[in-house]
Amino acid sequence: MNQGQLPPYGVYAPPPMWTGGSTATPSIYAPKQPTTYTKQLYNYGSPYNRHSAFVPPVGIDQVDAQLFIAASSVFRNLDDGKGSLDPSTFKKALKSLNYKVKKDKKEKSEGKDEFKQLFKLVDSDNGGTLDEREFCEFYVWAKKNGFGAAPSAGAIPTSYTPQIHWQYAVPFNRMAPYQPPVNAPPQVAQAFQQASYVFRCFDQNSGRIGLQQFAGALSNLGFHTQNWDGLFQVVDLDRSGSLDEKEFTEFWVYSLQNGFGFAAGTDVGVKVKDKKDKKDKKDKKDKKDKDKKDKGKDKGKDKKKK
Repeated sequence: MNQGQLPPYGVYAPPPMWTGGSTATPSIYAPKQPTTYTKQLYNYGSPYNRHSAFVPPVGIDQVDAQLFIAASSVFRNLDDGKGSLDPSTFKKALKSLNYKVKKDKKEKSEGKDEFKQLFKLVDSDNGGTLDEREFCEFYVWAKKNGFGAAPSAGAIPTSYTPQIHWQYAVPFNRMAPYQPPVNAPPQVAQAFQQASYVFRCFDQNSGRIGLQQFAGALSNLGFHTQNWDGLFQVVDLDRSGSLDEKEFTEFWVYSLQNGFGFAAGTDVGVKVKDKKDKKDKKDKKDKKDKDKKDKGKDKGKDKKKK
């Protein structure tokens, strides 16, 4: 079956909010953010002096020491000599260190800012500013715990455990319209439907896909890797050599939620051209041409009257 062709079985249509040709999968993956923060206890060996070179805590390993120094360098470049960061410069500092947050236009329009929320989390004494050690300690803690991290493009899991919490209202029936888990939030349910749609475009009406179709389906959804064989081995837990629709859709959602196969900020989704989308564009163009023509006629009439 050709990519994008509707399955010949069951009554099935593209998922809700289908935008033919543009990315349709919501960004349900976002860099992980902390909801709580406990300040770590470090031994610095000497009192803090912002006029001297920054000295990392005593007894930490070389990797952590380098993280402290990197955070200190950014801090001192942005603190304007004050020895502290306010919420605005805190945001600039974390961005300079490539700390990532979810970009959500809706949240932005509602006045929400994840960097401000982070600042409140770190500013435990509610003083409205962070000193150098406070900032460096938070940055090192965040890095070590995977917060704000941007996964590298093409990263794949080395192991995979299916999520057992998904609940389905009816037994799976490939001859019927796909129904996502009833306990999936709206955006996640849409991702399930996206995966189902693509699965049915690649399964050749068999209800299962092998390695080649698996690679084709995930590529269509925007997943990138150079090791399709290795990935398939990870997902094919029963070693049957193929995956059914439930296995495939659940792995796709797992990948989205954990950032596998994508670079942070990568748009992912089905990119199948939609005939209606093309027709709408043509109709708009025809209307624009007609308006120009009518405008030209009106000008001609005005000249004759004069």
